[in-house]
Amino acid sequence: MLPDIPRIPPPDTFVQPFDPPSPDSLKPSTPTIAIPTTLNSNNKFPEAFDPSSLDQLPVARLQTRPVYPLEMRRTGQSGPVTVGFIVDAHGEVQNAYVISSSQREFESAAVLAVAKWKFNPGRRCGKDVATRRSVPMHVNLASD
Repeated sequence: MLPDIPRIPPPDTFVQPFDPPSPDSLKPSTPTIAIPTTLNSNNKFPEAFDPSSLDQLPVARLQTRPVYPLEMRRTGQSGPVTVGFIVDAHGEVQNAYVISSSQREFESAAVLAVAKWKFNPGRRCGKDVATRRSVPMHVNLASD
């Protein structure tokens, strides 16, 4: 009878072979498209200005509070969320996103709330312009 002695497997035992490359007929014929991140007068995204370069900052006309997430009601936790966004030349919020948050569960509620906000747009050289903004929010049961 032979004793059970653990053996170290050779290094190539767990090597998985690479998939073969795709045939040339399946490769895309056009290069990858870069998605623009800014809108201008040529029906593209306009450039958003930093608030420090404006004559007049955007002023909020309508602000909605975030809806407290249903799954967090049991714990009753609260926390801060910082949301970044662009106020376009018409005073609408565009491209709202989370900069930081204490709880992932609060992020979507904060972004959805900010996306509904309305502003008097920022002005530069007498014209309404798109402006980058960020806002800290505190999501809690009282905000619902």
